[in-house]
Amino acid sequence: VTGMNVTNPQAIGQGNGYYDAVNQHIILYANPGMEAPDVFVDKFPLEVKEENLTSEVNLKRLTSKLELTIEDVIPNNADSIELKFNNYPYTYYLKTDEVFATVHTVGRKLGASDKGACNYSVITQVIGSSTTSDIHIICYDSAGEVIAEKTAKNVSFVPNKRTMLTGKLFDEKVVSPNINIDTNWSDDKIEI
Repeated sequence: VTGMNVTNPQAIGQGNGYYDAVNQHIILYANPGMEAPDVFVDKFPLEVKEENLTSEVNLKRLTSKLELTIEDVIPNNADSIELKFNNYPYTYYLKTDEVFATVHTVGRKLGASDKGACNYSVITQVIGSSTTSDIHIICYDSAGEVIAEKTAKNVSFVPNKRTMLTGKLFDEKVVSPNINIDTNWSDDKIEI
């Protein structure tokens, strides 16, 4: 297992993940403002003998990357963006190749340079599996009031693949110019 903090189970509270050698499972979380680590795994028998052993191991990426791009302009009163997963894949059992999921939120605080900009991105990683999740995307102002929200349904996470969600989060404003029509005829005449 690479990419994991294998010695500190408390690292999960730091937005990382860990490998539990006793139970042989990997826990992976992306806490607000932090990206989960990239994880590579493989299972194979290994017999330790008296002589040196050299062998090639090809690790496979376990994680899937989620890339959300909000195409429209981030309003100036926006403070944060949250992605709420109803089925976030977070635990992989090495013994059985099973993946377990839970409800989880990944949040990002918006900086001054994000406001007024287009194509804002949130990138996070999850354990790839056959699991799908609805992702509720919410933008809040500084008072915690919802500015905009949308839901992407049945989003899948395949190991070693990127899932890309792209679209508009904020309602399009209808521009309706104020048009006045002068119905009076001009006094100018064209005489032939």
